[in-house]
Amino acid sequence: MTTSGNSSGGTVKTEGFEEVVRKTMSLVRMENLGEEPKSFDSLLQYDEFPVEKSPDDDTLIEGEVVLHSGDILKLAMNVYVDEGERLISMYHVFQGFTAGTPQQRLLAVTDHNMYVISQNHIEDHSSNGGVYEEGCHNNVFYEVHVVISLPSVDYIGVSPDSQVLTFYAKAGAPFHLKADAEGLRDRACAIATGDVSLGNAIVKSIIAAFESGKHEPPPVFTDSTPYSLIIKRYLTKELNGSPHIELRHFALAFWKESSASAGKPSSESVGYLYRRMIHPNWWRKPPAEWTQSYVVLRGTKMYIFTDSTCKEGEMVINLCDCTETHELDSKKDCQWGFELVLPDGNLQLQCPSREEMSKWMQLVNIALNSQSDHDAAACMVMVTDSNMVVAQEGEKCYTDGFIRTLVSFPLPDIRCGWYLRTESHMVLILRVDAMFQWFFFRTNEELNRIVKEKVASYVFGQCHRMVDLWHKTIFATEGFESES
Repeated sequence: MTTSGNSSGGTVKTEGFEEVVRKTMSLVRMENLGEEPKSFDSLLQYDEFPVEKSPDDDTLIEGEVVLHSGDILKLAMNVYVDEGERLISMYHVFQGFTAGTPQQRLLAVTDHNMYVISQNHIEDHSSNGGVYEEGCHNNVFYEVHVVISLPSVDYIGVSPDSQVLTFYAKAGAPFHLKADAEGLRDRACAIATGDVSLGNAIVKSIIAAFESGKHEPPPVFTDSTPYSLIIKRYLTKELNGSPHIELRHFALAFWKESSASAGKPSSESVGYLYRRMIHPNWWRKPPAEWTQSYVVLRGTKMYIFTDSTCKEGEMVINLCDCTETHELDSKKDCQWGFELVLPDGNLQLQCPSREEMSKWMQLVNIALNSQSDHDAAACMVMVTDSNMVVAQEGEKCYTDGFIRTLVSFPLPDIRCGWYLRTESHMVLILRVDAMFQWFFFRTNEELNRIVKEKVASYVFGQCHRMVDLWHKTIFATEGFESES
């Protein structure tokens, strides 16, 4: 290290060090010295990368969409079903998120209707790019998925923490869905927000739309809705039937799991299980007998052999073809069994214990949702007083109440964690046993909500359960019983 204007060796070294310190300290940002200490520091390590703030960030919430005049005109021409409709607001939402199949949608709220639409682009190689109005291109078109007439809304169900909004139709006034909609979905339409502020803003905007169109606003329910009861029943069953389970935190996130070990993680699980196939026309003939086989789960493939020598194979199941897994009815089918729903029939597997069944089901679900190292599954994150549960809805959750568990663990099993913010990711990483659990949230507020409010409150609750270790024996009258 050299500095100009110095010839003495010792002096050069001293001034060089001071110069480095001065330059280094000049780069340190001191604006945050007045902030309160971050909670939960003993568990969560924190890193933050600089995020450039848009000028609109102070006025718009995450998910709120502002349209140019040309876009509004195109909506009026191609989407609106009534004359004279006026756009109140538009939001970026999702359908199918809680089922693990997120589809990006736009929710357009007018003074007559609500529209769930998606924006598509047609390739246009012309020099002007199809521009014909400010901010609008003629190579953009809207696909309509749901049309909800405001007078047809019976009530609005708001999930815990405003993550999912469900619109319920009045009797005899179903919502208009696209042609491939099935079942009872014409009487209910759910959208996912992934953010408390966004969910509340949408409800407020819808109420304003009703008032603007001179309609009576529908009631908004946050407790005892059909959806909240489905969640309650699922948690009661998942957490061993406790009747006093309280959902303390509900969020939507993208989740993935990775090994915490430095070496290559093992994706293999093996063991003897009983199996049988249930074919689509099972009612025409009795179900097959249970057969004991040696099952090897490796990645997204399940190999079934006659015994542990693995010399004679019986079948190979590609879990990429599996659409669903669920636990079998212990009274109708078997005890400690689960089923894989496959295109050509359902594979039923019987385990030697409930613990083994839970392990196999969890591994299969992880394989279904982690087909590559870069995949992250859309899911629901639920926190109770004692557990964190990551789950997805079944295809017909609103009718049969089925929810599948991706991973579940007691809160005391969290060994440590990190949370960080970048321009595009708001991430919470928890170390649970030998695995890292990754959660990618939609907004900085959602990350703060689980880190600073819910997880920290768990630690506070644990402290309340312990005696005051430092002060319990300071005063004899309080700390000791009187001698007889």
